[in-house]
Amino acid sequence: MEYPDKSLSRKTILVGSGVLFVILTALARFHVGSGDYAIVKALNTLANRSYIIDALLYWFTSDGVTVAIVVAVLFGLWFAHPSRTDRGIILYGLVFSMLAGILSRLAQLAVRGHVRPLHDADIHVVLPLPVDPTSLTGWGSFPSDHAALLAGLVLSVWLISRRIGLVLIGFAILVNLCRVYFCIHYPTDVLAGSALGVFVVELGLPLIRSYPVQAALDFEQRRPGVFYGLFLYASFSVASMLLSVRDEAQTIKHAIKATLHIPRHHHGELGGKSGGCEGVISEER
Repeated sequence: MEYPDKSLSRKTILVGSGVLFVILTALARFHVGSGDYAIVKALNTLANRSYIIDALLYWFTSDGVTVAIVVAVLFGLWFAHPSRTDRGIILYGLVFSMLAGILSRLAQLAVRGHVRPLHDADIHVVLPLPVDPTSLTGWGSFPSDHAALLAGLVLSVWLISRRIGLVLIGFAILVNLCRVYFCIHYPTDVLAGSALGVFVVELGLPLIRSYPVQAALDFEQRRPGVFYGLFLYASFSVASMLLSVRDEAQTIKHAIKATLHIPRHHHGELGGKSGGCEGVISEER
């Protein structure tokens, strides 16, 4: 498998994106660079010039919109490029781009204290009016899982169509600049997230010839109705930044916790302070 642009080797892109992510992660463990502050403040001078433009850009660059656009392009390429190789890239790209987003979220746990610009007391910015200052509280900033997922999907498009891929690269750059402008991320956040997305998708690219991908393509031929139903749901989950899956997981988590707490409350109510479990525990201590 070669890139559409023969002058760019897979090894160069793989090593370059991996090294860039490691360097930025090491820097983020200690402090945010002055360059980050300078870029955020420079973009912040444009804040609140036009509420209508800010509102449109804020909606346009939200999680469920930007990623959905790229997923829609991949969906179109599925039918425009029906070869097994291109369809294998699409299936693989969706899965590994999602994996890059998940890895990015896990990396945020390793870089604790890296708060977003809108919550950073060390930088004084004027938030664009559509931004809620209490949003994303408790969520780490580095690296950007949005940028990681987006970069992985854009790379998948570029592997199939260089022309469309170049357009989407420009689109991704614009989206990431807007997210810096809205003080959701620092430039290094989106740069590291993009590097991670490219690295993960590029690292596993040979797997498009693997049995799971080929079996999925065979299944599409045998059971197209079932396949496209599952394909549509998976594409929707990726396009919405896994919001539906995260909501379902959160619901299941709360249900399990509630179930596990029922016996405890039940025994506490029946036993009371004198002769129930509470009394036995106090005696054993």
